[in-house]
Amino acid sequence: MHSEDVNHLLVELIDFLGEDLRRRRITARIELDAQEARVLGDAAQLRQAFMNIIKNSMESMPEGGALSIGAYGDG
Repeated sequence: MHSEDVNHLLVELIDFLGEDLRRRRITARIELDAQEARVLGDAAQLRQAFMNIIKNSMESMPEGGALSIGAYGDG
């Protein structure tokens, strides 16, 4: 387990999924805390968990739509 920046992970995933989002006519809006939102965890597992949530969201919008993602630190 390491300290991981959730903001960075989310931005990476949205960039990675960008072409799929465009093809599905889904606009992604990311609202991130100005400061790092860090958690203690495994980067690969966090990435996979976020990927599953984002892909499930995309599949629930067969006609396209807007996907809003937010990450906020809590001290």
